[in-house]
Amino acid sequence: MIQKTVTTAEAGYSETLSFDGLNGTYRQIRNGLPIQNSTYTLSFPKGGSTEGIIYFNKDSTEQSFRLADMKLYLSERIPRGAVIADGAMYEYKQQ
Repeated sequence: MIQKTVTTAEAGYSETLSFDGLNGTYRQIRNGLPIQNSTYTLSFPKGGSTEGIIYFNKDSTEQSFRLADMKLYLSERIPRGAVIADGAMYEYKQQ
């Protein structure tokens, strides 16, 4: 498996994710246009507060996450309860 980093220029789009912890709402914006939104909840199966699972209510999907070095790392979004053998990891920086 090759680890490849794709820049915004290579991907052809820019993306912003907003997680509002006060009311549990999520928004994804790509090239300035809304793509999806949902309410969400968090789970921390290993304890702590920097690694866990996001449960999206609108489409019953989940996505594991990790916070480290001022970056958010997100796995592939999958149907709730599914298991994938591999998948992409997405890195987001706070702006």
